[in-house]
Amino acid sequence: MTPILFFRRRRSPNMPDLEEPWGSLTRREVYECLLPGTLPVKLCTWAQLGPAIRLLPTDLQDHIRAVAATKKLGAQEKKRQANMKRLAVRCAARREAKRAAVAAGNLQPDRPFRVQEIEGDYLEVPNEEAKKACITAFIDATGNHALSRAVCVVCAQELMRHEGGSQ
Repeated sequence: MTPILFFRRRRSPNMPDLEEPWGSLTRREVYECLLPGTLPVKLCTWAQLGPAIRLLPTDLQDHIRAVAATKKLGAQEKKRQANMKRLAVRCAARREAKRAAVAAGNLQPDRPFRVQEIEGDYLEVPNEEAKKACITAFIDATGNHALSRAVCVVCAQELMRHEGGSQ
């Protein structure tokens, strides 16, 4: 006996959507959305019910599609609400963890990432001569002579003049 293989056809973007009219409706929902007697009750499987739905007039097929779309939108809304609820629970847990950390003293409530203020003269130079020495050292390190470049005669790369050792 040869096994039957089912392959899904690739749809090109130009092809119209070939979704079945009933979408994600159950057989019972299909029967309930139509007037009694529209479809025979004896159709028990989708293999029997599918061709019967395809033979219905287009207005009834459109009605089935509309009911299926409504069901799909309802499911999406339910999923969105569940995600929002899950997000609210997660945010509440984070807030509670932050409150617990503040209560334990591990975190400052207003400024969690700021460095504590240091009293006194922070980054102040002890006297004027040291301040002038710092400024002179800065100018010497960033002046034209310190930042000048020269070509190395060995490797032909342009380097800082002090890296090559030439003066």
